Amino acid sequence: MSSDFSGEEGRGYADDEVGASSSSSGVAAGQGAAATNSGNSSDLLADSDATEEVVINLDSTDAWDGKPRNWPVVVGYDWAPHEVRQISSSFHHRRPLKDFAGSVSLVMAAEDASHFKLAVCQMTERVCHGPENNPTDFFYAYATMFKDLKVLMPFSDFQMGVLRELNVAPTQLHPNGWAFMQAFSAICTGLALYPTPGAFLYFFHVQPHPSKPWVSLRTIGSRHLLSLFNSSYKDFKGDFFKVVPLEVGYQSFCFPDGRAKFPFYWTNNPRKVISWPRSRMTPEDLDLISQLSQLPPKSSSHTLIGFLSNKNLPSNVFDYLSKMDPAKSSTFARLFAQRGGDVRKPGGSSSCAPTTAVVPATSLPIQKAPPPPPTAEVPTPNSARRPADKAPPAEPIPKKKGKRKVVRELSAESKHAKRSLPDGPPLSGPLSPNSWVAKRIHFDLFAEEKALVSGMTEEEASNMAMELATRSTMCLAYAAQKRASASTEFQVLQEKFDAAVKSNQDLTLRLAETERMAEEDKKKASTLLAEARATQRRMQRSLDDAKLDLQKATASNTKLMAERDGLLADQDSLQDRLTKLEADNKFLGDEVMNEHLLGFEKALAQCNLLFQVPTDDPRLDVSMMVVDEKLVPIHVPPPSPPAVPTVEAVVEVIEETDGADVQP
Repeated sequence: MSSDFSGEEGRGYADDEVGASSSSSGVAAGQGAAATNSGNSSDLLADSDATEEVVINLDSTDAWDGKPRNWPVVVGYDWAPHEVRQISSSFHHRRPLKDFAGSVSLVMAAEDASHFKLAVCQMTERVCHGPENNPTDFFYAYATMFKDLKVLMPFSDFQMGVLRELNVAPTQLHPNGWAFMQAFSAICTGLALYPTPGAFLYFFHVQPHPSKPWVSLRTIGSRHLLSLFNSSYKDFKGDFFKVVPLEVGYQSFCFPDGRAKFPFYWTNNPRKVISWPRSRMTPEDLDLISQLSQLPPKSSSHTLIGFLSNKNLPSNVFDYLSKMDPAKSSTFARLFAQRGGDVRKPGGSSSCAPTTAVVPATSLPIQKAPPPPPTAEVPTPNSARRPADKAPPAEPIPKKKGKRKVVRELSAESKHAKRSLPDGPPLSGPLSPNSWVAKRIHFDLFAEEKALVSGMTEEEASNMAMELATRSTMCLAYAAQKRASASTEFQVLQEKFDAAVKSNQDLTLRLAETERMAEEDKKKASTLLAEARATQRRMQRSLDDAKLDLQKATASNTKLMAERDGLLADQDSLQDRLTKLEADNKFLGDEVMNEHLLGFEKALAQCNLLFQVPTDDPRLDVSMMVVDEKLVPIHVPPPSPPAVPTVEAVVEVIEETDGADVQP
């Protein structure tokens, strides 16, 4: 691989103060430390408080010169989400990338800085793009991974294994997924465990969706080991740059055959993981899952990631888990002690974790083994003092008052319990008749020592030696009896402890079930409350609309009443005019009729005078007229009824409506 770059450098920091790497990758910390493949995560801790300044290689080739231009669109990525194809990088110039590299910790050790370089992005590049025409392989990385989540370069085997199993690039995984990996690594490192991709994916499920740009990890309800780092992760989409592996660090990112250890570029077929099947798990995965299942649920990812910048990571994790579930502090200590780890105190000293739960099974038979007979070392009175001086004083003689009190409080049966002896005859080697050990023992007594026994007869010296031997035997028998009783008590306490652990596990399961039910009830209550509030808002809107319609109807009704009163007044006026017109009409009709009769009488009078027509002839009828030389009655039309305009009163009916608008 080519390692050419523009020669510009940024001042970064090797995180020698970090208590562990971003995950248990096996990279040792500290100045001058080299990469190693050790699987012991306790090796990740560093005691150095110094921060070593290192040089981070930067490549500003093809950086934007600031001149406006029309940037072409790179085709061939229609499979990528639309949102991702619209966001360009904010690291398109040397200065932002250099400032970023100088403000965060990018590597664990100074040697790791020579394994890669950081490169700026062109204005046409998008985070979902492939290698295009670049001469060397690279991958994109978000700034938040290093600034907020404390990821270090190069990635650990655990991180690369997760990316490889999910078939996603580093930027294709949502930052909350990286936060889950970081918190998982912190909790495993704190408990002296080694994280594995299989055990990690056991606690999550992954369901990629074409419409969602980034692949997210979602916790499983019954396996809620960690909580979200940020429930609303924003302002990270445009802050990405390129990481280019160099020839020196090629093995950190690729296998010996040249294949990348994880997808460098976005893929269009991320793997769907509902839950990692146990059939694909190794014994190490299953053991890690059984250990982590004992931890309290919903541990804060934000808090655990904060511990990654502290050299006292184990003690911080231990204290945090103990505060979350004080009843399981002994369980956490046992998990840590079984891995041979130390719980570091804030003062800098380290204290071993409690080891009461890992007592060797061979200790009990050793405690029950009988002491050797003391009579072989005191065959003569002259040898009584010297063996007593050589005997270790701490085993048979000193007894603490507290222990004596415990022995005195034991039952009568335990006081008189017999010491268990092995079956078969005693060892014949020390009692061989072919040798007489007492003949080879010789004491050179000083004057002050001879003064202690001077004046004693041989019988007195023998009696004293016998008394001392008897007392020594009594003390050894007492010590053996006490060990046997202590062993019995330990077995009883061990059984009680196992029963208490089992009961605690049952109670933990019940508590988890109760919390799950409470959480479900809480969600249901929240849903019902939201529905009730929505219904209340709809009813309030309907009430407000009804009140508004009522106001409009009242105003319209008032207006119509005023119009009705005006029409009634007009009706009265017209009625008066009609009465007057009827009277005038009747008067004129009478006048017309009188005029008609007067004219008819005038005509008869002239006929009588001129033609001697008798005026009293019955054939003369004023109601007849001559038509076609015949007398026919005059047709008088019936009187028409008076034309009086009828005005109907307007009555408005107001109805209440359910949210409907009423037009007046």
